[in-house]
Amino acid sequence: MALAGLWGCATLKPAPAPAPRPAPPKAVRGSPLLSPREAGFHATMTQQISLVKGSSRYDALGVVEISSSVFTVVGMGPLGNRLVALSWDGVAVTKELDASVPRMLPVEDILRQTQLVYWPVEALRPALLPGWELNLQPGRRELLDHGKVTIAITYLGDRFTDPIEVEDRAVGYKIIIKTLELSNE
Repeated sequence: MALAGLWGCATLKPAPAPAPRPAPPKAVRGSPLLSPREAGFHATMTQQISLVKGSSRYDALGVVEISSSVFTVVGMGPLGNRLVALSWDGVAVTKELDASVPRMLPVEDILRQTQLVYWPVEALRPALLPGWELNLQPGRRELLDHGKVTIAITYLGDRFTDPIEVEDRAVGYKIIIKTLELSNE
């Protein structure tokens, strides 16, 4: 008894269990999220992003980082405040949202659409769910659900340096992406 009190054995507590990792996102909108490694390149892009829905337009600044181990998208408001930070390591999505951003924002869709824009077709096509296909035309990619275009991506030149338009027909908005700065690692 004296030794137990001396060494404090009676007060030892087990170490807390590590926080569980979030489950990987389910495959939706035609495909699961692909691993960052499947991009086949490393890059950091600073971009001007305009979201247009009907007569409304919202402009933001974004940073996309792609490496073999992690894919990160950060969106900042017009005053430089960070609105959203998303990371995908091939296992789990982590997200940080500003209090002004709706909690129901489908963040995995932001990651999926970015992958549709930049990942090579050879990586995208095999991952598509049954009934979905990726149609290619010069300067354009289309994601089709049972023959119906749901997302249309138009490249106005090089996909890394020139403007890109992403039209999400299922939700009814268009995103215009202009790369301001690109660095390849």
